[in-house]
Amino acid sequence: MQQWNQAIDFLMEEGGPTLRYLTANQLLMDGKRARQLRKAWRDDVVGRWIEALRTDLPIHGAQDETFETVTGKLFELGARRQSSPLSRPMSAYLQRLNEEPRSMLDNLCQIIIGSAAARLGFDVNRYAARRLRVVHDATRHFDFDIYRTRDSYRLPPRYKDYPVIRQTFAPDGVFRLPYVHDLYLMNAADFNRTQRRRYLDVLRYVLSPGYQSLSSGFGYVEERLRGKSRWLVVGWKAGFDDSLIRMELQASLPRPLHRTPDLTAWKSEPGWSFPQRYLLDQSPGYWVSGRRMGLMQRPRRAKQRRLESTFRALRLLAGAQARHGRN
Repeated sequence: MQQWNQAIDFLMEEGGPTLRYLTANQLLMDGKRARQLRKAWRDDVVGRWIEALRTDLPIHGAQDETFETVTGKLFELGARRQSSPLSRPMSAYLQRLNEEPRSMLDNLCQIIIGSAAARLGFDVNRYAARRLRVVHDATRHFDFDIYRTRDSYRLPPRYKDYPVIRQTFAPDGVFRLPYVHDLYLMNAADFNRTQRRRYLDVLRYVLSPGYQSLSSGFGYVEERLRGKSRWLVVGWKAGFDDSLIRMELQASLPRPLHRTPDLTAWKSEPGWSFPQRYLLDQSPGYWVSGRRMGLMQRPRRAKQRRLESTFRALRLLAGAQARHGRN
């Protein structure tokens, strides 16, 4: 990190408690300094979100009072199982990973729980391996012909312009194609060699033009459970658009599929300054869509945006440097 000393000093001198803690913990890797800064960090923004992690939250949703939002913010703010009191509230959610999904929404909620838990440092390897088997089996032939022909179904008129997914990709209430949540789950899992090879196969499928050109919301699927049928919309494709959260995800992927973005255009001494759209902090808003990126109290002005941009830029560059050192 020596070549970025000026930017580091900028963060440590001008940043608030959260940015100083994150800089010490994630960039400097200075455990002693991070421990000294932990109380101020807990008293800052992250404390509110730790308290918000109750055991009875709805799983999926864009509101503040959902598991998906709370765990997304905790991850962004640097909370991890080892450094925060997350184990007790998370235990109730982790139990759900051992259950059979009862519907497609139930299956998505399990994936969201597993993904969040993996990012926060919990061991969900058994669940990740189970989900990997399902997704790998559906994608190993690189079949992108996922939609039914127009003459094979009848939708209500208001749905007529949406594509419908073939039943083979969503039997028995389990969607087989990879959600973006799957990538976060599998990227954080501790896979063995065979599992890692299968995960790379899944990533090649996701990064291929065939998958990336699919509808951003996948489409509609006819869920058939217990003799009943209903139409559901399936979203959360792992599209790699021009957003910071997707840049960070692709930069974190394993070799040879990771990619570090060129940050030159946003250099602003002593650090970087990203466009405002990269650092959105909206309520309601989905974390997985990059709507919960703020690391400071709102409102965030130009200097605060430069501080947050500098931290995220340094984290991207430090990750790239570490991977280069292992090559």
